[in-house]
Amino acid sequence: MPRHTDAQIIAILHKAARRLNRRLNLTGTVCEIVVSSSGTMSSPTDEQCPGSEDLEDMLLLQAECLIASREYQQDISGEMGGLLVVDGEQRLDERAQVLARGTFYDSPYGPCKELEDAIKLDQIRRLGLNGKLVW
Repeated sequence: MPRHTDAQIIAILHKAARRLNRRLNLTGTVCEIVVSSSGTMSSPTDEQCPGSEDLEDMLLLQAECLIASREYQQDISGEMGGLLVVDGEQRLDERAQVLARGTFYDSPYGPCKELEDAIKLDQIRRLGLNGKLVW
C-alpha cells in the first residue's frame, strides 16, 4: 500500500476542496471550503452557512475517494497487480488482493459511494426540505 507524505496529503486536501466547492456550487460564497497551506480547513460558522458541520466530513470523504481511486488505478495498471510466487511446495498468491480492493472501491460501502450519498443529502437539505423529498 502506498505511503503519503504530509505534503502529498495537503495537496490531496486542496484538490478535494476544489472539487467539492465545484460540486456543491460553493465557490465564491461564504460557504466555500478553504484549506490552508498547512492542511487546516477553515469552515464557516453554522450561522454563515447552515449545514457547515457536514462540509468537513465531505471534504475528508472526497480526499479518501481521491486516494482510493489513485490506489485502485495503480493496482489495475500492473504496478501492484498482485503476484503468484511458487517456490517448490510453497505458494504466495496475492492476485486476489487487487480484486478485493477493486470490489470495495466500486461497492456501496466505499468512500466514493459514501461521498455521493452525502452530497445528495446536502443538496436536499440546501433545497430547504429538511432532508425529506416527496416524489
